[in-house]
Amino acid sequence: MDFKERIMAIEEAVFAYLDGDEARDKLIDMVCRLVGIESVRSDPKPGRPFGDGPAHALAEALRLAEESGFQTTDYDHVIGVIRYNEEAPLLDILCHADVVSGGEGWTVTDPFAPKESDGKIYGRGSADDKGPFAAALLALIALKKQGVRLPFGVRIIVGTDEECGSEDLAYFLKHDRFAPHVFSPDAEFPVITTEKGMYRPHFEKRVPAGSAGLRLVSLKGGSSVNVVPARCECVLAEGANEIRLRTEGKEAHASSPHHGVNAITAMLLNLKKIAEEKPALREDEAFCSLMDLYALMPHGDYKGEALGIAAHDDVSGDLTLAFSMLSYDGSVIKGRFDSRLPLGTDKERCAGTVRERFDAIGFSVRGTVHPPHHVSPESPFVRTLLHAYETCTGLEGKCLSSGGATYVHDIEGGVAFGCEMPGRTTNMHGPDECVWTEDLIRSAMIFSKVILDIESQNKYN
Repeated sequence: MDFKERIMAIEEAVFAYLDGDEARDKLIDMVCRLVGIESVRSDPKPGRPFGDGPAHALAEALRLAEESGFQTTDYDHVIGVIRYNEEAPLLDILCHADVVSGGEGWTVTDPFAPKESDGKIYGRGSADDKGPFAAALLALIALKKQGVRLPFGVRIIVGTDEECGSEDLAYFLKHDRFAPHVFSPDAEFPVITTEKGMYRPHFEKRVPAGSAGLRLVSLKGGSSVNVVPARCECVLAEGANEIRLRTEGKEAHASSPHHGVNAITAMLLNLKKIAEEKPALREDEAFCSLMDLYALMPHGDYKGEALGIAAHDDVSGDLTLAFSMLSYDGSVIKGRFDSRLPLGTDKERCAGTVRERFDAIGFSVRGTVHPPHHVSPESPFVRTLLHAYETCTGLEGKCLSSGGATYVHDIEGGVAFGCEMPGRTTNMHGPDECVWTEDLIRSAMIFSKVILDIESQNKYN
């Protein structure tokens, strides 16, 4: 049997294993073990810079790999590496074990109580990114079971700070470097070669508490900068009486704010309406400052039009904006918004406009504009990924643009590849986050074929 025939036979055996009950049961077990860990970034502890949860999830991910016979390295509970073999790495699959907060509104199960139902696995992180990690690991397990010996190295890299700034990747680069080819199953299929830029500034203003009439006592909304807030609570006072208000919205990823209902902007709209009936509220300095913010980011404005930063590019689409965090504690108003910038955005102009508008209403603002990420759709690596996708799904492979910054945003040549299939809704970052078990199995097949195709290309190039 020649080389091509051997590769085809291995591929057939790998696919047969992945299509069987053993692989399916193993996959579900791995996903559930990881989803059951509340790996939300929290206060740092000695040896655990992102808190207990992410460190525990990383340890469990490495444990799953070790149970299947793979060698692992834990870089100080910050990021881990799983090695298929000891060859020089040619391909890295970049995953993460941290998640956004559980949030509210779940109906099938609690966020960190994984449950399989109707062919789907529910729980925070099932789609982002613990399920995709399990699919990648299952692909390596399938290759290992068939005794595949590769002339190049393949690694799975597991981080713990993707959701809050990717400090883990900076730490990794102090100890190691990425392979020439990198993909992250941190988004959707077929393959994302264009990612918008990102601007997520902090803004702040010191505002003393009022002492007379109807006044604002406190306000709090939002739990994470990259999530459209689903709840906002506010306390007003009139004399000795307190009035408690709460708005309920719908969580969504901040890169697609139109898919959610923003509870912060809804609260500010409600306060504006209350002031129309209660003119005394208009005398409160904190209320007036909130109304200044509302004028810049009103309810239903997802494109930054009122703020003056709206932009569009034919490849990456519209600029998006989500007013995602806001608080007032009786002395200081603090907040953040999350904006995603198309390819053609002038980042200096964008940041300058924001500073000018916020300065005009007495708010300080700080933050860095991160540029967009783009990889040529014609690169040989991208063509390899698309071929594997088309072969394993029978669907058309094409390059996509995304508003969401994936884990490879700052890695040269890196692309996002899976695991959400076209037409699926996983509720990523929202209530009832889930993933189809069959999609993870199919993803494992795609990943294994990518590895075998790379071997074929290396043999004949």
